[in-house]
Amino acid sequence: AYIKDLTTVSVAGALTINALSATHSGSLAGAGAKAEGAESATSIAGAIGVNVLWGSTEAVIDNIDNLSANSLDIDAKHEGVVASLVAGVGIASGRKGDAIGGSVAVNITDYDIKTGLKNIGDGTENTLDANITSTVDLLALDETTLVTVGGAVAYGTKSGVGVGIAVVSVENTVESIIENVESLQHGGALKVKAHSSDTVVSVVGAGGIATGSDESGLGIAGTFGLNYLSNTVTAQIKNTTTLQGQGDIEVYALDDSHLFAFS
Repeated sequence: AYIKDLTTVSVAGALTINALSATHSGSLAGAGAKAEGAESATSIAGAIGVNVLWGSTEAVIDNIDNLSANSLDIDAKHEGVVASLVAGVGIASGRKGDAIGGSVAVNITDYDIKTGLKNIGDGTENTLDANITSTVDLLALDETTLVTVGGAVAYGTKSGVGVGIAVVSVENTVESIIENVESLQHGGALKVKAHSSDTVVSVVGAGGIATGSDESGLGIAGTFGLNYLSNTVTAQIKNTTTLQGQGDIEVYALDDSHLFAFS
């Protein structure tokens, strides 16, 4: 959502710009294999689930010579649930049965969530370029939930190998900024806020079973979980002159994301 490249923007009441993206994605994958033989049998089962999501959600006022309103509210919000559930099961019977089961679950997000009040002014000195009678409120908010579940089971009379892998990567940018405003007057509080509140849950498990009907058996199970959370959250006022501002000025950037991993 943009208001951009205008000479004058004048609103008698509240000026509100909202950008909202609600992204929901899910993947469900499963595989099963069963092999039977009097002497030997081999079964292999694998499942893969991948979600890769990216995009931008922006609410910005940019390149205006003169701006006036009773109040100014600029919000950009991203929310959504991304889920991946995968499972693989392999069963092999017979005197010498080999079974392999595997699963791979991947969730990746890369979003930009931005609000901005930028490049306001006509280049004339000693003039009022942005006049907001009441409050100014900028908020960039990211609330993404990622759930990743991967599992694998292998059962064989001779050998059973189960492997589960889960990979999660979150690299979102959350930004709220007032920049290059030549002169700004506000009659109420001025708030510039950037907030990331992501929740990541990763569960991965595996089992390998060998009964050893030929006097020996080999059971192997392994899991691998990688969770990468690297958000950039910024809030700032830069290259801006405030004239006769009233009320509190609040600038904050907060990342209170949570990550839970079980394997």
